[in-house]
Amino acid sequence: MPAIRAAILSDIHGNAPALEVVLADAGRPGVTRFYNLGDTVGEATFPNETVELLIRYGVVSILGNFDRSVTDCEGRIARMEQRKHPARDAAIRFTQATISLHNLRHLSELPRRGMVETEGNRFLLVHGSPRRDSEFIRA
Repeated sequence: MPAIRAAILSDIHGNAPALEVVLADAGRPGVTRFYNLGDTVGEATFPNETVELLIRYGVVSILGNFDRSVTDCEGRIARMEQRKHPARDAAIRFTQATISLHNLRHLSELPRRGMVETEGNRFLLVHGSPRRDSEFIRA
């Protein structure tokens, strides 16, 4: 049995044109499974197209901290007023204003973590770290 080839994606941040190129390119060498570690939407202006591409390709996705900010509107607004990150806040507001209800619902239903088993190996899918989706891990 041939080995399963998988591609790991993360921090797409609404850049559907780049995602389209990555998905097409990864498919050429025989990648058959895609995993998205979150922050699907965000700083680029294509939240709907990005979510729809991931759905169309059957990409297994988890929720990232930016995705959580978009889906948790009321909680995010309260935190925005405390933190003062104007560019990030503008990106969140833009995404909330443009994302379709269907795609917003899809994001809100994503798990915060996932477990993948393949060929006797188990992999934990997280955004950030196993502790927090907003924690940076630096080498």
